[in-house]
Amino acid sequence: MSTLENVLFETNLTLKNKFQMNLNLKVILVDDEPDATTILSHELKTNCPNIEIVGTFNKPKDALLFLKNNEVDIIFLDIEMPVINGFEFLELAPKADYDVIFTTAYDQYALRAFKTSACEYLVKPVSSDDLIAAITKVRELRKINQKNFSLEFLMNQLKEAKTNSIKKIAIPTSDGLSMVEINDIIYCVAEDSYCNIVLRNKPSLFIAKNLKYMDELIGNEKFFRVHKSYLVNTTAIDQFQKSDGGFIIMDDKKQIPIARSRKSEFLNILSNQS
Repeated sequence: MSTLENVLFETNLTLKNKFQMNLNLKVILVDDEPDATTILSHELKTNCPNIEIVGTFNKPKDALLFLKNNEVDIIFLDIEMPVINGFEFLELAPKADYDVIFTTAYDQYALRAFKTSACEYLVKPVSSDDLIAAITKVRELRKINQKNFSLEFLMNQLKEAKTNSIKKIAIPTSDGLSMVEINDIIYCVAEDSYCNIVLRNKPSLFIAKNLKYMDELIGNEKFFRVHKSYLVNTTAIDQFQKSDGGFIIMDDKKQIPIARSRKSEFLNILSNQS
């Protein structure tokens, strides 16, 4: 091998190793149940080769001491722990550039709060696919220097979820996360596997999620799937027209068709609102 070939080979190897290092994420596991950290550790080692587990803690206070002197990329954090729960842990933890993936067996209200906050969470027992998906999402957000959740926003969502009164949702966009008032959404339009979210007095959001995702995320009785391609805010309907099989006109003058199979239920909803 010539001198030039050696230089090129060593340069490529250095770049490859540097790229590989950049892919590695340092993580810690915090859960009061030893079996839970053992299982999660095994799942990470088996399915996530670029993850380096730098600490496993069954006592939250030990993890807090570790974080004072060590940098990590991701904390896998259990919510329900004695003495210091997951939320108290985050309030006590030193503020740094780490992301959090919650591990929980919480009830449906808390799970809704997690989802509408766009934070990453894993329901126990943790599945391999869900684990890989959560880490992938965190990686993508880190590429654009976006944290995967706001503790203050999440805590507010938890309070509102208990009374079924969530008013704002976090929507993943190509730039990170957009916090949107549910009442500001006029309608959502399916465009293949993407979705266009039309808002009041604001630019529309085009996201790489389907309409079903938005329907479940909004989870509000005021929204109705009038057509396979449209999810509408029924409080933003200006008119209902019986002609041409039936269609509605929204506040922004958009005409939206009503699927024949959904017309009866839709009219019933309208009559109950009046």
